[in-house]
Amino acid sequence: MKAIMFAAGSDGEIHPHLGIGLELLARGHRVVFVTTEEYLEPARACGFEALSFLGVQEKQDFVRGAGTLGPVARVRRYGRFLADKLAAVCAMVEARLDAETVLVSPPFFY
Repeated sequence: MKAIMFAAGSDGEIHPHLGIGLELLARGHRVVFVTTEEYLEPARACGFEALSFLGVQEKQDFVRGAGTLGPVARVRRYGRFLADKLAAVCAMVEARLDAETVLVSPPFFY
């Protein structure tokens, strides 16, 4: 089996997915880890194929811009931001999909 894992955000969102990926790898499965640029090296150090859909500067700009918004506006901005990234993420993983692939992600990626 191959698991394509999606994880973005902070250490608290990334590290649990790294742990799940390590367990899958230990069980003989292949892991493709789709994340932000700053987590590529930790994912590769775990033995995963690692892909980035968001650069460090782009993420910092987004966080800085969202920091001044209220909670509802922040959620809306986050949703629009991810929706804009969706086509790029789909294109990135499309060639890696086959009948043995499962997708693993936090709910907001679905």
